[in-house]
Amino acid sequence: MVGTNDCKNMLAPTPAAIMAINFACGQLGLPYQWAAMDQPGRQGFDCSGFTMAAYNAVGISLPRTAKTQYNTGLLGTPMAGDLIFYRTAGNIHRVDLHIDAGKMVRAPDFGQPIQVSQYRWNGDDYLAASRPVVRPRL
Repeated sequence: MVGTNDCKNMLAPTPAAIMAINFACGQLGLPYQWAAMDQPGRQGFDCSGFTMAAYNAVGISLPRTAKTQYNTGLLGTPMAGDLIFYRTAGNIHRVDLHIDAGKMVRAPDFGQPIQVSQYRWNGDDYLAASRPVVRPRL
């Protein structure tokens, strides 16, 4: 059974994943902002700041960059709430949040708002899905 492939009625493996998705979906339409998490007062997110904020909102700390986020989770088949990673030439360059049924919420790039889209497409550079590990904030 799968959910509705949008921000409503998704099936997620944990309450934290559902809450992270709800946070992410609440940001739809905000602008992409490079390094906004590092600059107080800026509205919007870059990709890793977006996933970091979604999980921080439910009390799970993630590191700041896509590469370091990749190194902290458990790899597996994508489920709702998982982080989706992409790479080129061995360099992890982006992370998005899987919501269900092949969809993700993402902060795509300059000039594009936070949006829902497919997590796989022809010619993508998909690497893996990773489930954030619950670690208390220090």
